[in-house]
Amino acid sequence: MSKFNQTATTKVNNYEGGINYLNDAKVELSSIVLNATMSGDSFYETQSDKIEIIKNLIALEQSDFIAKLCVFARNQTNLRSVSHVLIVLLAEYNDKSGNLRKAVYGSIARVDDMTEIVSLWNAKHPNKMVPNSIRRAFRNILDEARFDEYQLKKYEQKKKKVKLKDIIRIAKPSKNLELYKKVLDESLPRIDTIHTNISKYKSAKELFEEGLKTRKLSFMEVLKLSNKIFEGEFDEKLFLSWRSYILNEYRIKNSKVLPFRYFQTYVALKNHPQSELFKDVLQKAFLIATKSDENIIKENETIAIMIDDSGSMSSRSLGLNLFEHALLFTASIASKINPQNLKLYFWADRCEEFGFDVNKPFDLLINSSANYGGTLVNKPFEILLRDSIKVDKAIIFTDCQMYSNSFRNNETFKTYFDKYKKELNSECKLLFWDLAGYGAGTPIKLSENIVEANGISSKMLEIIPYLWDDKDYLVKEIEKISL
Repeated sequence: MSKFNQTATTKVNNYEGGINYLNDAKVELSSIVLNATMSGDSFYETQSDKIEIIKNLIALEQSDFIAKLCVFARNQTNLRSVSHVLIVLLAEYNDKSGNLRKAVYGSIARVDDMTEIVSLWNAKHPNKMVPNSIRRAFRNILDEARFDEYQLKKYEQKKKKVKLKDIIRIAKPSKNLELYKKVLDESLPRIDTIHTNISKYKSAKELFEEGLKTRKLSFMEVLKLSNKIFEGEFDEKLFLSWRSYILNEYRIKNSKVLPFRYFQTYVALKNHPQSELFKDVLQKAFLIATKSDENIIKENETIAIMIDDSGSMSSRSLGLNLFEHALLFTASIASKINPQNLKLYFWADRCEEFGFDVNKPFDLLINSSANYGGTLVNKPFEILLRDSIKVDKAIIFTDCQMYSNSFRNNETFKTYFDKYKKELNSECKLLFWDLAGYGAGTPIKLSENIVEANGISSKMLEIIPYLWDDKDYLVKEIEKISL
């Protein structure tokens, strides 16, 4: 009897009453996890609902796949919170296979991953000891000295409910005892960062200059504190040093900073008298950071990108609203495509074409807003059908699950996509991107030409080209993980 390879056309109701098709359980769970942000409420669904979806799907899976998925999420996509959730959910199932320990051991990339896992466990199980498998994995990590004094000091978590010294106590390491005694005694040497050293004696500017000389700078920290570094009178020499630091391609690639952070940094600097200079640098850094997105379209292919700009797209996630995230994804894709092969549209209760300078992606966000009315399912493809515009690929950015238009004889989004394929291009490939991340399937049946994405993970742009050819690609990549 097949446990995982369920029929792909099982129909269930989605949040807005339309027809929905569930994936094979592994594909579905992988999609939810990869796109889970675990931050705040979305417009139609709360964070706790999303966790419940993951929990229910875990019940259908073998623990080794969940463990591999956990390691993949943390190390391949840099998704911390969801890996912590998976570990705790695995622990709740009291798995005896040893996969929980392997999942923990393989997904601890930062010291505070351990404190976060214990904090989540304690919140859910206040009167229960942290499971032995988790504690043993912590011990193995500490015994091998995965983290040095600097990292241990940086994540001591002295003001948190769960402190690093608590991890030492429950893990009971058997090696490197002198190092961990310093944690328990709070005698680790003080570390120097811009953030910890800002005081009445030293400014962020001075600390940034010192960090350049000593090479002790955190890329993310420099981005976050850029507005403080440039407080006061503009220093051109300092700006050139900052520019050189930010635009270092090797540094950008290895920082694992998500692309939208560059726009957030610009927002913090937009009121500076020299904001245009900062914008130019940060836009270039954004385009460098999104270089890998070029694979989403092949040479000479045509593509239409259609962005929902209805009012609900103003819901926020990770410091930006969903509309801004859609625009950044669009800017990233558009910058890799011949303008003659690209069609861009805003849609809600109407559909209209737009354009922008692909070398200035932030201008698209600055000059656009989401404030239109209802989200009508016929609009994305209506203009393509009307004007007989043939494209090889279509991308829909929205925050809803595309309900049926009852006033149009219950025609659904699938109705219009099927019509487009029949009349203009039967081989058209579709990416339906639900930025709100409901995680309960797509409004159309998944096939080799149709891909669903949920949430706001930019990692999907690297994976989608492969999913278009093989919907099981992500699952196969996860299965390759060695525990």
